[in-house]
This record gives sequence, structure tokens and C-alpha cells, in this order.
Amino acid sequence: KCIKEISNKQKQEQSLMKNKKKKKTFYPTIIRNLSFQDISGYEKVKEDLLDIVTQNNATGILLWGPPGNGKTFFAKALAGELCVPFFNIYGSDLESPFVGVTELNIKNLFLKAKEYPQSIIFIDEAESLIPPRTKNQISAYKISTTNEFLNQLNENKNIIFIVASNTPESLDPALLRPGRIDKKVKIDYPTEKDRKLIISNLIEKNAIKINEEFNIEKVSKLLDGFNCAAINNFMKKITELKIINQESIFEIYKKIQKE
Repeated sequence: KCIKEISNKQKQEQSLMKNKKKKKTFYPTIIRNLSFQDISGYEKVKEDLLDIVTQNNATGILLWGPPGNGKTFFAKALAGELCVPFFNIYGSDLESPFVGVTELNIKNLFLKAKEYPQSIIFIDEAESLIPPRTKNQISAYKISTTNEFLNQLNENKNIIFIVASNTPESLDPALLRPGRIDKKVKIDYPTEKDRKLIISNLIEKNAIKINEEFNIEKVSKLLDGFNCAAINNFMKKITELKIINQESIFEIYKKIQKE
């Protein structure tokens, strides 16, 4: 019985080692139905992003700003605009409980991206994967992961590497040095002009039937300080109204504001 239990344990360990060493393959998405034309407003941001990758040939970009304004959407639209493969990476895609496997996954990701003449690797909430190595109580595992990212950025200059963060100060400072993340683009709350364009586009796109009670200019002023996600949510609730008047519009405004 003891010999059988030991044998079973050895088989389990061998199986775990096989899984540990198994190479993870990453596959890009080709963005065919999204470009900067699908983003209302934010003309300066779109212009800056295109200049960075076409005129300045920069390969590292930080998208930062408050949540809910579409950092991921901008990254995908850039891939669609450039017609290049897009690797949309989350922490769970790379992290592993086995020692050294996360670093191997990062290496494999960059190797796969190198197979294309140009491609985009996009990492959202990058602070969870590339935290400051000087931070107190940071694990050796996180330090090793950050080191691997920096090594890959030093070696791969033909890949557009985009990271998104609400708090850039939570990233390792070495990531933001020239030659790695060369450019920073802030995606802030929409301006009044942006809000008008967003609202008009949502009305047209969703065939929302509005009346004279719904004044786009007044509504855009009312939504000052709302992020893009909240504006989208506001317009979605407008479509559900049976009667659109000043009272019902303001009720929805208060509900979204509370949320």
C-alpha cells in the first residue's frame, strides 16, 4: 500500500512538472471593425497616438488617466487604425504559481509578437504586473516579473508596447525611462465639446428618439465631470424612457451621479 501511494504521488509530481514546463502560446486579435473614426471627440489624443507610432517611431506608450474613459478602447482602435495584430493581455494570462513560469510566459509573449512585422502588446492595469521594485514588502516573484518585462523591452524595439494605468506612480520607475515607455498620453474626462459629440453619436448610433425637451448642449453641460462610461450609461437609460422631459432627464442624471 505504501509503495502504491508513493508511486501515485510520483506520477502526480511528474504530471505537475510537465504542466509547469508546458509552453504557453499567445494568439493576437486582428481588429477589423474598430478605428479612431468610432471614437467621438478626443481629437488631440487620437492625433498624438498616431504621431507617436508613425512620426516618432516610439515603441512604448503609457495610457493613463481616470477610470471609465476608454484606455482599452483607444488601444484597440489604434490597432485597428494601423491594421496590426493586437495582444490584449491580462495578469491572469501571464501569472503562474510555479517558479519561473511567469517570466517564461512573458518571454513567450514577446517571441510570438516578434513573428509579425509590427504588433501591439497591450497590458491593462499594468501596476499589478510591473510594480516598483523598491516598494516595501514586495515579493521576489514580483521583482523577477518586473525584471523580465524590462529585459524584453530592451531587446524588442519593433513591438509597440502599451500599458494602461489609473495610477502611473504605481509602476516601476525604470519602466518609464527613455527607450522603454517613451511617451505618455493622458485620457482625461471628456470636455464639453467631447460630450456633445459623444451624445450626438450615441443618439445616431442607437436611433434614440428625442424631442425638443432634450437639448444636447444643455445635457452636455449637465454631465460635466462624468466619465465616458457614465455618459454611455446615461444615454442607455434615456432610451428606456417612455416620455422624455426635463424632469425625467434630471431623474436619470441624479441616478447616474449617485452610482
